[in-house]
Amino acid sequence: MTDASNFLKSFNVFQDLSQEEFLKIGSIFKQRQFPKGTLLFKQDEPADQLYLIEKGQVEISRVIEGSLHTVATQKDGDTLGEMSMFGGGRHTAQARAASDVLTFSASVNEFVKLLADNRPGICKIMGRMMESMVQRYRELEHRTLMLSQGEATSQTTEARLMSAMARNENVRISFSSGTSEPIDGIFALLDLSADLGAPLMRVRLVDSGTLSKREYIVPLSSVNYISFRDATGEY
Repeated sequence: MTDASNFLKSFNVFQDLSQEEFLKIGSIFKQRQFPKGTLLFKQDEPADQLYLIEKGQVEISRVIEGSLHTVATQKDGDTLGEMSMFGGGRHTAQARAASDVLTFSASVNEFVKLLADNRPGICKIMGRMMESMVQRYRELEHRTLMLSQGEATSQTTEARLMSAMARNENVRISFSSGTSEPIDGIFALLDLSADLGAPLMRVRLVDSGTLSKREYIVPLSSVNYISFRDATGEY
């Protein structure tokens, strides 16, 4: 059986860990086997596990206009379920073992406990996972658009934010700024920050006027609402 702490060293997201941190985070990852045909998770199920694929292939499929389509295949060295580490969202696709699959997995609750220790290396993992997740969303949205030529089916706020970023959409955001009046306007989503401890967004105001192009770092806890453009072009 592969030792989890040694296995983690092969993943880019864990490259900042010290030996002590490798041992700590390795202790929460458990090796799991999935026979060919097994569902690792379903679309729209709560995301509460991070998976690291040690061996095998996993088909990623999505319901598009009522039919299930394979949109990607993950293999040795890839990750699944990063959304579970960012607010406990729901899976935007399903994952099924296309062969016998061996993974290491960890629960978000155990991961958060390690983050609470505020160890620098472990904290940097979240930033690298965010980069990986944004790239995954870009690929997922591109494939979905090719298949449907329409809107993505995922309805969770987290997934919709990632979709907007992948498509370079603007969104309308209202957030508290520490003054008596909230800031409300049309913003370009630049990134979901790698800073840890509190989920953050970096946004650029694109309204016309004197504040045009001003950038903000927005804690998600300060957001009053986020709205997206509908088919008519309205927010």
